[in-house]
Parts: sequence; structure tokens; C-alpha cells
Amino acid sequence: MNEESARDRFLEAENEASGLIDALKDLRAEINQYKDVRESLDDSIESAREAAKALTPISKGMQKLLKTLGDLGITEFREDLTATRDSMNTLSDTQVALKKQVETESKQQNKRHLELKKQVETVMEKQFRHQITLLVLLALSILSVLMTR
Repeated sequence: MNEESARDRFLEAENEASGLIDALKDLRAEINQYKDVRESLDDSIESAREAAKALTPISKGMQKLLKTLGDLGITEFREDLTATRDSMNTLSDTQVALKKQVETESKQQNKRHLELKKQVETVMEKQFRHQITLLVLLALSILSVLMTR
């Protein structure tokens, strides 16, 4: 039994050793992945440094350009453009208000025109009836004169 017990312990130790070897292989693979990531990160950092170095002259150039534009009066030009835009917006708002006012006045004029038209028609109808009445009276007067002769 001692031999079997020793053999079982040996097999158990061998299995444990095999598991440790597999764990070490996995650990080595993970370490290599971290190494690759670190190298990639180092490359990215270096690229960022180079980009920052390349941006420095551009930044200085932009500062010079802004100073030159300021010297040329671009700020005043922009302010003039802004004032012009504001004036145009005000004019546009005024135009819209005038258009509404004209439309309202036009509607009121149309309404007044229709009222006057009805009044004129009423007056003309009354005059027509009055003229007809006068013509009838005239005709009756003429008949009366003719009959008395």
C-alpha cells in the first residue's frame, strides 16, 4: 500500500506540476501581451510628442496671424459686419411688421369697400324706385291732361 500511496502522490504531484506549467505558460503569454501593450503605448506616447512638437510652430504661426489680423483692423471689420447684420435683422423685422400692417389695412379697406358698395347699391335702388315713381306720376299726369282735353 505504501507503493500505491507513493504512486498516487507522485501522480497527484505530476498533475499539479502539469497544472503549474500550464499556469506558467498562460502567465508568460499574458506577460507578453502586457509587453506588447506597453510597447504600443510607448509608440503612441512618442507619436503624441512628435505631434505636439509639430503643433508648436503652427501655434506660433497662428499667434502671429492673429496679431497681424488685429493690426489690419480685422476686429473692427468683424464688428462692422456684426453691426450690419444686426441692422439687416432689424430691417427685416420692420419689413415683416409693415407687411402685417399693410395686410391688416388692406383687409379693412376691402371691408369698407364692400360696405360702401352695399350703401351705393341701396341708394341707387331707392333712386331707381323714386324715378320709376316719378315716371309713373308723370305718365299719369300726361294721361290726365290728355283725357281732360
